[in-house]
Amino acid sequence: GIEDVGELALQSENSQPISSVCAVLAESEIINHVSSGVSIEDILRGIYDSLADRATLLMKRVEVRGRIAGQVQTDGDKSESQNSSGETMFIGGVAMQRGMVRALEERLKAKVEVPNDCQYVCALGAALWGQVATVGSRTSPSPPASRPSASPSIANPKPSCAIFTARLGTR
Repeated sequence: GIEDVGELALQSENSQPISSVCAVLAESEIINHVSSGVSIEDILRGIYDSLADRATLLMKRVEVRGRIAGQVQTDGDKSESQNSSGETMFIGGVAMQRGMVRALEERLKAKVEVPNDCQYVCALGAALWGQVATVGSRTSPSPPASRPSASPSIANPKPSCAIFTARLGTR
């Protein structure tokens, strides 16, 4: 089943890179690998490696812009971390695939944590945001005096859910 895909990728002996960003072109690359007799394990590992490469690049962009775990911009392109533990949490359904987790860990050179029920994290965050936006938090007996506006702003940013990862702040 689908739950075995990540395990198959871990059995790869020669990862086959998938260089296309476009899903249609990536599919063509995968078909070419299959036609060439490349093992399923090597193709799957190549897919995870490709996704992990892209996710890592996106994470680096976000870090440089100071949007992860309380980082602030300092001199030029450098960012200084405030309240950052450097841990990485992987959320979403893909986080259930051990091959993808391993590919991310290799690129980040760090342990990647996967919470229980990781596939529900984004939905739970959206539900909590909806609750606060419509009726206030559970600790508030009545709706807040000023509800979040429909459009995001610096003073009132809307939460977002990373497809692959989110950095954790120090607790």
